[in-house]
Amino acid sequence: MCQPSPEFGEVANPALVAAVGGLKAEDIAHRPRFVSTGVPFCIAVLNDLETLRRVELDPTAYRAYAEAYTKGATDFRKPFWVALEGFTLEGRTSAQLPLLPHLPAEDLFTGSASGAMAAYLWAEGLIDNPVFVAEQVYGMNRPGQADVQVIGPQDAIKGVNAGGSGYVLMSGKLNI
Repeated sequence: MCQPSPEFGEVANPALVAAVGGLKAEDIAHRPRFVSTGVPFCIAVLNDLETLRRVELDPTAYRAYAEAYTKGATDFRKPFWVALEGFTLEGRTSAQLPLLPHLPAEDLFTGSASGAMAAYLWAEGLIDNPVFVAEQVYGMNRPGQADVQVIGPQDAIKGVNAGGSGYVLMSGKLNI
């Protein structure tokens, strides 16, 4: 997918964001910030992979977070949890996007969130190469990887490309 240049939004309260994942503010390594390359996410870079593995959605804390940051009925601005190490040796980043209890436990791979994350990491100087492998959902035994490329210099990102192979889980036809 080719994503447009990112929109960098407000910096979020680390304690409020951390609580959503059952974590403490000091588990977040860099200021969480809202970023969109089409869909806004709160990018929360954690201290390490072990902290990422501890993320567990707290619905009560999520309600407080949503009250503070939701911008409308369809704009949930979910936290996208990131560690700056891969689940495998190929990965440069690992991530999770836990979902609310009425949905599956986690989004299997989130290209739009990965694009926002890549733009954030590059713009903030948290990665030294704008081309890398992003990994997600290894905890559910349904691992996903994407080849990600941020286009442009850190102070003038023009877009993000993300792609990889996929698996058709189901298909169908919808008549409206």
